[in-house]
Amino acid sequence: MKSNKRKLVLVVSSNRADYGLLEPLMKQLISEKEINFGLIVTGSHLLKKFGFTFNDIDPKIQRKALAKIKVLESTSKTTMIKNTGYLIEKFSSIFKRLKPDLVIILGDRYEIFSAATSCHLLQIPLTHIHGGEVTSGALDDGFRHSITKFSDLHFTSSVAHRKRVIQLGEQPRKVFNVGPMVLDNFLNLKFLSKTALRKKLKISRAKKDFLVCFHPETIGNKNNLETLNNLIMKIKEYKDYNFIFTASNNDPGGEKLNSAIKKNVKIYDNFYFYDSLGSQLYYSLLHSCDGLIGNSSSGIIESPLFQKFSLNIGSRQEGREKTRYTIDCGITEAQIERGLKNLFSKSNKVIKSKIKYESPSKLIVNKLKEKLFGKLEKNKSFHDLKT
Repeated sequence: MKSNKRKLVLVVSSNRADYGLLEPLMKQLISEKEINFGLIVTGSHLLKKFGFTFNDIDPKIQRKALAKIKVLESTSKTTMIKNTGYLIEKFSSIFKRLKPDLVIILGDRYEIFSAATSCHLLQIPLTHIHGGEVTSGALDDGFRHSITKFSDLHFTSSVAHRKRVIQLGEQPRKVFNVGPMVLDNFLNLKFLSKTALRKKLKISRAKKDFLVCFHPETIGNKNNLETLNNLIMKIKEYKDYNFIFTASNNDPGGEKLNSAIKKNVKIYDNFYFYDSLGSQLYYSLLHSCDGLIGNSSSGIIESPLFQKFSLNIGSRQEGREKTRYTIDCGITEAQIERGLKNLFSKSNKVIKSKIKYESPSKLIVNKLKEKLFGKLEKNKSFHDLKT
């Protein structure tokens, strides 16, 4: 028999990136009468050096914040280990107090892994978004696949990712392909014009504008700073172009990268740096810019939707599905130079797409309501593939 009681659904957000993808889903959850929505905030949202992005959260969602967990600011691996243990303890305490019917998480951060671990230990139903992806140049792979095994419902960004979640032993009837979450922003956000964007960000007019998102590789290449310097050595030669940097994430080595970027922003007039842009500004910039440079998943997943070419440097995103809009290159100056020339030559080209997109958030909420008010099984059985 179905229960008419409102269900408490908690969403965990740890940084500007996952919030930008989850915001439309959270607004959809708030609008549902049968659901009592709550937000748990942690990670770089509450760290000053990463822009204290809690302040950028939509006021309607911000008012639903039921708990905030502040972590240590350092990006060293030792601090990451300390934070993970602390977060598991804090999430467990919060979940025991709030008794949610369901927790929703996205991605592969260690903060999100901590929330998943707490749910697993407390046997709280868990929904994971964007599982089944591969990024062999980062620690994220291990976190992501572990979260998959802790989760009860899965919403993936592609058919291939759905197959991989099933390959990990998850029941096919609990794994749903809804497309990348950025689709909601692509379909519904009102983008600022290039003129309004430049005025808002105080960016000078230039021949072309390129967005630069560069994060540490946490596996493999340990010379992240050297790779960044190689990139800067090449892009500084293009004085007619603007290069708009967003802050590196809260991974080991991120602080050093941000310091190096800020140092160069003071030297070159066509370099700009922003700790956090927020969803509207970031996607408006992606919509109006001439291309993206770096090693962020944004260049793999989001750029193609906006029909923008991206230069993907190094192996941080190795394993991800890529489109014709992605240009891969190595980490040396010579390799980056060749990649940049390729990017700059293609930045005016557009590959027409006839794909019709649906809102992932609506698909997820409809499926969650079906499960929440039906039978949401917690006991998992391993799904063996036929060989």
